[in-house]
Amino acid sequence: HEQVLARRVIERGWFPALFRAGGTIERNDLSYWLEQFLPFDYSCASAGPAATSPGFEEDWRISPRDWRPYHPHHDEYRIPGNMRRHMFRCLPVHDFHVSLTTEEVDAAFVQAREHGSAVLAFSSHDRRDIRPEVAHVHGLITQTAQHYKDVTWQNANALVAARSMLGKTEEPAPHLEISQDKDTLFIRSDRDLFGPTPFLAVEEGERFFRDNPTREDSRTWAYRMRNPGQIRRIGVAGVTASGSVGTAVLDVTDTRQAPHG
Repeated sequence: HEQVLARRVIERGWFPALFRAGGTIERNDLSYWLEQFLPFDYSCASAGPAATSPGFEEDWRISPRDWRPYHPHHDEYRIPGNMRRHMFRCLPVHDFHVSLTTEEVDAAFVQAREHGSAVLAFSSHDRRDIRPEVAHVHGLITQTAQHYKDVTWQNANALVAARSMLGKTEEPAPHLEISQDKDTLFIRSDRDLFGPTPFLAVEEGERFFRDNPTREDSRTWAYRMRNPGQIRRIGVAGVTASGSVGTAVLDVTDTRQAPHG
């Protein structure tokens, strides 16, 4: 997965602003990885204790059954804590153990009425035609909305919904710069990033991978290349707390001395 992201940064100048775990399968190691780079996580699929069992891959039994986001706990991503990113609930339309129901849609309207806003998020899979499922959910929402005339609702993608829910406005993407001093690279951002470091992608020969820079200050990082003669390009990506994404790519200069003879 990091190889894919590294290639997308270097070859396409692209990096995501948010995340949903495949199969909603998340563990602490993935939680720690996300905390470095991405402000919004739509992986929570809580549906009550009867939906899953101990050891189940998609076990969200103890998570809030709420359509409002929470900050995950450092030691237990399924409960509220003090981590930076926001965890959003997102239920599949039709699944073998958890599905979006009329009752869940009703709960979203109640929470919006009581708290001012809610994000009703749902998911499907592109292995099948998702149009019937989207139409099904739209029908559930429009039918339920008739009972909540005082609550307005709108269609929005996941990034727009997260910003709206949290009162964040779209801001300019961070401008990232990479400069080279022999075998050391310096990375600078003109804006604060969500996490402690940018995502650093390396193209070394035919390989693509992620590596870790060191922090010089809140907007500057350094990276010492281990094999500068083999590195072709370095890419970096940074995301702000509101989900604005910036990328930069540097063609690395070979700093090895040419042999005399």
